[in-house]
Amino acid sequence: MEILKSKKEEQYEIFVALMVTRMFIIEKEDVDILDFEQYFDTQQKDENDVLSAWKEYMNFLEKDEAYRVKHGEEDAELISDVLKKISIVLDINIDKNHIIQGCQSVNYGKELDESYMAIQEEMMDLIEKRGFEL
Repeated sequence: MEILKSKKEEQYEIFVALMVTRMFIIEKEDVDILDFEQYFDTQQKDENDVLSAWKEYMNFLEKDEAYRVKHGEEDAELISDVLKKISIVLDINIDKNHIIQGCQSVNYGKELDESYMAIQEEMMDLIEKRGFEL
């Protein structure tokens, strides 16, 4: 039971870290340390879906910076897909479109809309309640 709880906590911490940083252009080296394979099991369908989405995102991050900047919408779509799949594993109800809107709001200089602000506030409250640090 302790191992399962620890695994879920680690998955949640990865989810939170990615939610907070999803709006910024990041380098592959910055996220390599997350070591997804350690926390998501290929034998569990939902967790295997996370790993597949993560591999697609990592393939995108391996492209040169000019390509990644030019294809910012693809970046937003890929990281949002990873986050949505993790939310399914963690049984967190979050709409993928809200995740994408958060990515695009910063990447394209748009103001954050009210729904994104509400999600951000809920996430920060959840982080505080669970006592996780980023």
